[in-house]
Amino acid sequence: MDYLKKKNFCRMPFSHLAIEGQGDVKACCLAPPFKDNEGGSFNLNKRNLSEIRSCTDFIEFQKSFKNGERHPYCQTCWNADDSGLTSLRKTFSEIVEDYDYQEGQDELIFLEIKLGLKCNLRCGICNPVNSSKWAELHSAIGDSRKEESDELLQLSNWVEQDRFYSFDNFSGVRLFHIMGGEPFLVKENERLIDLIIAEGDPSKVTLWYNTNGTVFPKKLIEKFQLFKKVKITLSIDDIGQRFEFQRFPAKWNIVERNFEKFSEIVNEKIQVKLDVCWNLLNSYYIEEIVAKLAPIDRDLFKLDWPNLAHRVHHYAGDALALHALSEKQRELYSERLELAKSNLPEDYSPLVEELQKAIYSKPVSEEIIETRRNRISFLEHHQKMPLKDYFASLSTILM
Repeated sequence: MDYLKKKNFCRMPFSHLAIEGQGDVKACCLAPPFKDNEGGSFNLNKRNLSEIRSCTDFIEFQKSFKNGERHPYCQTCWNADDSGLTSLRKTFSEIVEDYDYQEGQDELIFLEIKLGLKCNLRCGICNPVNSSKWAELHSAIGDSRKEESDELLQLSNWVEQDRFYSFDNFSGVRLFHIMGGEPFLVKENERLIDLIIAEGDPSKVTLWYNTNGTVFPKKLIEKFQLFKKVKITLSIDDIGQRFEFQRFPAKWNIVERNFEKFSEIVNEKIQVKLDVCWNLLNSYYIEEIVAKLAPIDRDLFKLDWPNLAHRVHHYAGDALALHALSEKQRELYSERLELAKSNLPEDYSPLVEELQKAIYSKPVSEEIIETRRNRISFLEHHQKMPLKDYFASLSTILM
């Protein structure tokens, strides 16, 4: 395995897989699903996870990295790398470097898993692929995504199938990145935890959760103590009423109360941090968000927020991505961020600069701009929340 010794070699294709809420197995959350040997998507409604190793598509994917080639499944990250942005590939590669590879360089060590679609929110940056609330809305109103949404809801039942809960599927996994939907609402989350405890060695396993902060997992806390680490990332995109627009129908006061609950479980085993998915709506108000959330992270969770915030999410979907602007809008938005940089402490400058890069990460596109307009109109209508009432200064630019 000399290829593993090459400088800057990417270990991700050899150590990581992602399972989507509807059961598709992918190289990561940004990639298309692998093909099974019959030419269909490799999906856990039909396949067992361990079968991926014998799939021609998967074998060819790994082979391309051994040969130093850019596989098209990773095009999103190649584009980010070429634009000077911090790609998810680079971010995750840094994560997997922290785990022991001696047990088998080509074994699954890092599993990113969405346990179905069950969710209690319909976030602005989300969609039916990741949220049952979005799928149920499209199904109810009977729009162009009804058929897709109905199918997604049906496919998400793979999480109930017994064959997935065979320890042989992930006996070598040392990091489970568990998402949803909302993972703390999914009963199969506890089933997975119990399986690791019963048949594995939880003291060698790290659990990493992304949660929307509306649910506190009280009954799991005792079990968490058996694991090597439990990392809980509270995905908080904004504050106050703007949070309630972006994370509909969440209530900010409930999330604030949960900050205190989560802070009480922090110890040597359990780490909690806040994470902002920077997008078109919240980046404009970065100073307010930093002023509110950074002290919470420092005071409750004892973390250095500027360093954690340097990983900008560029994948909020084109509808609310920072590049979904006209040339003039980009100029005004960039000027706003430049002002924010001068008002923020110096250690936030890399974050602001990354946001400015994201504005110009793709060419101006009327199609993307129209997609953004349609998404915001859709949110305003179905949430009964006019954008101008929540994002007054930003809405003047977007009009």
